[in-house]
Amino acid sequence: EEEGGGGERGRLNKCSVVVGMGVLGGLLALLLSICSSSAWQQRPSGIQCGRNDVREPILVVVSMDGFASRYLDLGVTPNIEALGRSGARAEHIYSSYPSRTFVNHYTMATGLWAESHGIVDNNILDRSISDSLEDIAKTKKRGFFKGEPIWSAYKRQRGGITACLNWLGCGTNETGYLPDFSPSYNGSATTEDRIDQVLSWLGMPAHSRPNLIMAYLGEPDNTGHFRKNEDEIPPILRANDAAIDRLMRGVDGLGLIDCVNLLLVSDHGMTDVTTRIYWDEHISLDGLIPAYGVVGRIYRNGTARSHQSVTGPFECSKGSQYRVYSRMTMPVKYHYSSSARIGDFIFEGQPGTTLYATKSDDWMMTGDHGYDPVHPSMRTIFFARGPGIHPGTILPPFQNVEYFNIFAELLGMRPEFHPNNGTLGIVDELFSRPLPRVTTAIIIPSCSTVRELHPCNRDTCSNERIIGLANRVFECSKLFPLSSIAALSSPYHPLSIPFCSLRLCDLEILAGRSTVVSEFLTPEKIGGGRSPCTYETNKPFCLPPPLNQSTTLTNLLMTSSDDLSGILRAQVPLLSTFVDTFLTPLNDLTARYVHKYRRVAVITGTIYDSNSDGRADDPSNREPSPSHIFRIFFTCPEWTADGLGCFNPSETRPLTFILPHIEKDINCLTFDDYAFAHSARVRDVEELTGLRFFADSNVVPHEIALKIRSYLPQKLW
Repeated sequence: EEEGGGGERGRLNKCSVVVGMGVLGGLLALLLSICSSSAWQQRPSGIQCGRNDVREPILVVVSMDGFASRYLDLGVTPNIEALGRSGARAEHIYSSYPSRTFVNHYTMATGLWAESHGIVDNNILDRSISDSLEDIAKTKKRGFFKGEPIWSAYKRQRGGITACLNWLGCGTNETGYLPDFSPSYNGSATTEDRIDQVLSWLGMPAHSRPNLIMAYLGEPDNTGHFRKNEDEIPPILRANDAAIDRLMRGVDGLGLIDCVNLLLVSDHGMTDVTTRIYWDEHISLDGLIPAYGVVGRIYRNGTARSHQSVTGPFECSKGSQYRVYSRMTMPVKYHYSSSARIGDFIFEGQPGTTLYATKSDDWMMTGDHGYDPVHPSMRTIFFARGPGIHPGTILPPFQNVEYFNIFAELLGMRPEFHPNNGTLGIVDELFSRPLPRVTTAIIIPSCSTVRELHPCNRDTCSNERIIGLANRVFECSKLFPLSSIAALSSPYHPLSIPFCSLRLCDLEILAGRSTVVSEFLTPEKIGGGRSPCTYETNKPFCLPPPLNQSTTLTNLLMTSSDDLSGILRAQVPLLSTFVDTFLTPLNDLTARYVHKYRRVAVITGTIYDSNSDGRADDPSNREPSPSHIFRIFFTCPEWTADGLGCFNPSETRPLTFILPHIEKDINCLTFDDYAFAHSARVRDVEELTGLRFFADSNVVPHEIALKIRSYLPQKLW
């Protein structure tokens, strides 16, 4: 049968003949259904391009602004869903924070969090560029866009031709590699006009045809912001769906159906606005610069205004409508703290809440976005088909910071040459021919062989007790594996390795740049009184660090009555108020989990990031107390015989928290709400410590470990 440009026409003619012959009943209905569908829907993804004038598959990325994943449940997008049937789809996608249009389109293009690429919201104050709050959609000033977008990286590395249709940053990136085609925004252009522009690029001669096309469509976002009711959404979705059919029919008509990798993405979801907060009704804004929205930000603007003078009236709100943070207390999972562009005071609206400086600033939108990306209303879509896509793939949820690496791989680039915040290999099952991955675990060396222990308090630790403990540890060394709970994420010179591992039976301590302790907890190991015996492997370690009146030396281990937990290197200086307000409730939560699941692996440690730049502080010049405490849990439906991992590694259930080391929560959340607000990925801990967890591929295969390490918690256990 003829394929390409004439294939669909011939097929439709055959259909009309069969129907005209008067076939009856269910067969007629079936044929009508088949005849009404587009030919492209019948072709599976993954067929390799046979065109001589297409050197490598073309990548077309289409973004539909504000396409919430729940819109698929309305049943009005058959063509979009056909992409997933013939190609691949994700269960849903998590935006980057805040889940705003500008932020996320530039995150998709660069693979960077907002704090790294600089577009932290629609309006930004950066004193090095301008003394005023700049609207990113209108500003002519240079310097706002950081990082390197995919169209620039592709031109620089591969010399390819690129086209950009109204994607944020296309006309303003500052790397020196602008798209070859980038028409100015035309507000009167219809969705059909934009699709036809993409098709016109694809129809160009091979020597001038773009091999990367990035196209932005403004719906259903435009309607979602000002809709009067949800009934206004389905007609817009039908139009979007028709646009995809128009695009795919056009690609098929050009004979490129097996030569184009099409990715359909979106930037965020949408939810109803139910609550409005006006700052001027609570505080004076004199001297401050407010940037309003569902994530409200206030710049101190060089004034002497104290934190209390701005946030005081909003404290202890219980978090139902909004939560107030500084960049130092912002949840790490948002990656929204290292840039001064974010502002000094961040008001995180809860779903349904938006914040304005005054009533006159209120646009009276009925729908909005920007909230926590894990909230169901903010979830969005991903569909893909083409020669580079493995057909029938359904990807588990992932974050859109991974898109840059997907684009790069489909364009024949080497993503590892373009450092970004994505995780290489996290969606390898998407590709028909994934690149080989080379992974090496950089083993953490042993601190020492434990043959002798030294009591640090002879009043409560007799020599006999210590000798018995040392003998027990020595015997345990024959039973427990040498592999550590973690490896190093980067190579180090042998003389500058930042950690060493101390194995104490089923306890392990990583000492060095941070203090990290690992234990396997059962109900029998917790709840008893703390052993009074403290000891060390070397006498000098018995000297405690200097403490001030507000700090106390605190054991990070949950194991209580066992003498092994008395090693002094498991203790760190913490604020007494932090211990009472946060660590003790965290231990109580841990105990709940241990009693519920009967066996839980727990890894607890310190993070030193005092300037909130997302990188560990220099150990030679840092505060003695940590900036954060982290705790990683994992449990299994069925443990291995040695009890160190899951019998089926893919059933490993992780849960991670990164708690700021502060005295109080000014939002006065319940601890469960506070803990979930500060939940995180294992990867977030890795980035702040230089460690890599689940690194032993003999225990957890690499591809499964990537999923575990990148898992973003949806709720508490």
